[in-house]
Amino acid sequence: MRCSQAVVRFVAVVSIGTSALCGVRIARAGEFTEVADESAAIVAGETVDRPGVEPLYDDALTAELTEYRQSVVAATQPSRASGLSSIAAEAAAAEQPATVPSSGSYSGRCGGSFCCPRPCAPCWTVRVGTLFLDRSRPSNSNILTSTFAPGSTPILNANQLQPNTGWGYDVSALRRNVLGSDYTLEARYFGVYGFNSSFGPFTSPTGSAIQYVVPLGNVVFPEVVSASYASQLQSAELNTWRPRSGWLFPLVGFRYVDLTERGLSTIHNVGPGLNLATNRVNAFNRLFGAQVGLDGYLYQRRRLSFSGVGKAGVYGNTASNSVLLTQTAGPTFGSSASQGNAAFVGEVGLTGQYRLSNAWSLRATYELLWLDGVALATDQVRVSNPGFGTATVATNTVFYHGAFLGVEYRK
Repeated sequence: MRCSQAVVRFVAVVSIGTSALCGVRIARAGEFTEVADESAAIVAGETVDRPGVEPLYDDALTAELTEYRQSVVAATQPSRASGLSSIAAEAAAAEQPATVPSSGSYSGRCGGSFCCPRPCAPCWTVRVGTLFLDRSRPSNSNILTSTFAPGSTPILNANQLQPNTGWGYDVSALRRNVLGSDYTLEARYFGVYGFNSSFGPFTSPTGSAIQYVVPLGNVVFPEVVSASYASQLQSAELNTWRPRSGWLFPLVGFRYVDLTERGLSTIHNVGPGLNLATNRVNAFNRLFGAQVGLDGYLYQRRRLSFSGVGKAGVYGNTASNSVLLTQTAGPTFGSSASQGNAAFVGEVGLTGQYRLSNAWSLRATYELLWLDGVALATDQVRVSNPGFGTATVATNTVFYHGAFLGVEYRK
């Protein structure tokens, strides 16, 4: 009988102590009231649904709390009530505000020591996926014409070189509560390649001229003409923010953008043993600058959520170009130029996310990216003069839009 009473006393003390430890009677009610209420609701077997807010508990933890509720009920049957009343009084008298080390993904603060379970966003979030982007057409300008005169019959206009859809990888990592603070740090990189286009080959009965400042070419003999275009885009950024509300997060950060166009190539084949001329026009952009933005939840219901982000910044751009004309039967010509100028980068994204588990989610994002004040290869033809070795740099605007498809892992 004494052994049985001792076992009952032990179960009751553990149950009541766990309740105190997990927020049912926590002294810091001002900070944990909402969590304690939700914990108590789940322990009581109720369903908790808070639209618009990320769920604090996943299915696995709910199952654990349900099991705990059942154990409490089993340990507090009416037949034991009289024997447990004195034990409960002892536990209440000895109760002190308690903290325990954080546990797994349900720590109150990353690396901190709050009452457990105190669910919050995981300390680490990693996102990996594939990014598909379409690029706007080059602006209207004649690249090749039938004679040296700029207004002569066009053979190739820049806007005929519509790039293919480019694709690449997008990787980001988020660390919350950096150095014990309330700030979140995000690092992101993406690289998209394959913005390629081609034109021809076709035969021009009177040859062609490329419209440099001083046009160069063959406008006497028939020739086979072809052209190609290639571009790639890379971006690396580091952002930080401190939540100001339950759903909206102002952010600040630093970003580097690399837009390389290698580039525009035209090939003029007059014929075997006569001449084969190749024009290569390249453009390079290195953008460094600060950005500000907003990131926040738009809608959340159980496992499905939608969020949006907008970022914009003014950048310093080191823009340059290079032109090289080679021939099998003639001299080589070339020019290059570089300059520093202000540029703008803006980005908007809308994301849908579906939680597979507490750790894994599927993500799909629509991206819109806007670059202004950048050098594009097709625009460098009209400001380059390789026959005399001189050039300037022309800048323009380019738009990208497309989709990100990937996964998210939280720990």
